[in-house]
Amino acid sequence: MSETVPGVVLDGFFAVVGPSGTPSDIIVRLNQEIGKYLESSEVQQRLISFGLDTDGVGTPEGTAQAIRELQEHWRALAKELDIVPQ
Repeated sequence: MSETVPGVVLDGFFAVVGPSGTPSDIIVRLNQEIGKYLESSEVQQRLISFGLDTDGVGTPEGTAQAIRELQEHWRALAKELDIVPQ
């Protein structure tokens, strides 16, 4: 991408998301259980074999903030490049 649009860096991430309105206790529990899973050395080695990495589990609030920031970043870039949503 940076060859086409200089200065653009694409880093991806995976997140588990649920429907709006999911009870907070369910979100907390899922976050804890997924965190335990991702801490496993077997899972970490498997991710590395796919060329992926995990910095560990974030918080639901941190993940929501990261998604909002990415949305704003791409909106601003699309506006700068005069890209119209289709």
